Amino acid sequence: MDKPLPFIVVGYSVHRKPFFVDKTFQSYLLRLQAEGSCDVTLNDTYHVLNPGDLLLCKPNDHYVLNIGAAQQDVGKKTVRSSDYYLNCDNSWIAGWWDATTPAKIHVGMDEQLINIWKTLIYEKRKMVDADEEIQEQLIRLLYLSAKRLIKNHMGSKEQVYLPYRIKNYIEKNATRNLKLQEIAQFAGLGVTRSSQIFKDTFNQTIMEYVINVRLNMAKEQIVLNVANLEEICYSSGFQTYSYFSRSFHSKFGMSPREFKQKNKLQ
Repeated sequence: MDKPLPFIVVGYSVHRKPFFVDKTFQSYLLRLQAEGSCDVTLNDTYHVLNPGDLLLCKPNDHYVLNIGAAQQDVGKKTVRSSDYYLNCDNSWIAGWWDATTPAKIHVGMDEQLINIWKTLIYEKRKMVDADEEIQEQLIRLLYLSAKRLIKNHMGSKEQVYLPYRIKNYIEKNATRNLKLQEIAQFAGLGVTRSSQIFKDTFNQTIMEYVINVRLNMAKEQIVLNVANLEEICYSSGFQTYSYFSRSFHSKFGMSPREFKQKNKLQ
């Protein structure tokens, strides 16, 4: 007998009129508020969701969603609210959930999370060549990405949250000519404070992490043999080949050319 397919409902919802839902879930829900706001009561606890707020519901949770309540109170007839949602009952999610999983947490409009969500939406829409295994793996990737964001954002203290914002900013912009002042400005802190909390969290300086990200990118490109060494140097964010070569040797114990030759022989 064939194994029953998991229940999956995923999409991007836009509301321009008041909307109300009152239900008890039989499956799991991830809901990311993307635009506007809404009121949610989950198991008798009231929440206001704003952009970047992630709501997490599990089976038997009582969920009341009210979109447009605040606007109606001030006499407005239209609302403006949108969200990404995933409602599914994949059996492995029970193991993902634990006692520390929050019902609501602000994770921001994380680009990677949203891109995974969009890809899953497009895959689920396919009528002809839809692949259930791809859908399953995308759901797993979405949950893993959400878990990492939750871990990084748990608590509201500066020393817990900001170092990960800085880390993500570096990883997304490492190929640019990043300056410490720019990174500190992004974090909304002074150079000294941002450097301190990053070093305390990751045991390396901000600029050491920038160089390490660039070196790992360069190493991957050398392995894949996608370009010559000078092109790899500049595409990875280094300004001079001599500095790239010294940094590479310091981290990996050989020059980029030696590493490339060794990789060819393997």
